[in-house]
Amino acid sequence: MSFSPNRMIHLNTLNFISMKGLFTTMLLVAAIYMSAQVPQNINYQAVARDATSGLPIANQTVRVQFVVHDSSQTGPVAFIEEYDSVKTNAYGLFDAPIGGGRPLQGTFSGINWASGRKYLQVLFSAPGTSVFTDMGATQLLSVPFALYAQSAGNG
Repeated sequence: MSFSPNRMIHLNTLNFISMKGLFTTMLLVAAIYMSAQVPQNINYQAVARDATSGLPIANQTVRVQFVVHDSSQTGPVAFIEEYDSVKTNAYGLFDAPIGGGRPLQGTFSGINWASGRKYLQVLFSAPGTSVFTDMGATQLLSVPFALYAQSAGNG
């Protein structure tokens, strides 16, 4: 059996098309995988108010600390982070993604979410002060991504 030059060109063309298709498929799979990733932060939004007057602290920079506790509001600390300069708007509203600040203890990705209940404690420092005021702690409950993930494999 002998190969003709025309047959050789045809085989090379098929190999090129196969490699091109494989590369395109790999890019598509990578794009789908990357777009399906769950954000690694938790949105937090609040209104900063003056402790004395109750008026919003508008258009100023405030400091915020987030502490994640295990088991209870005062349980062992799993994670602490700080935002040194969060800007409020005209209504005193600010937002900060939990897990996106400067870690002081532990890492956000290192929190063992499966080990039981978690509680979020928020500490706030008004402009011109270096003292943080404890705003309390509350249990973190399910978020839409977690509720969806729980049923994602069930149709």
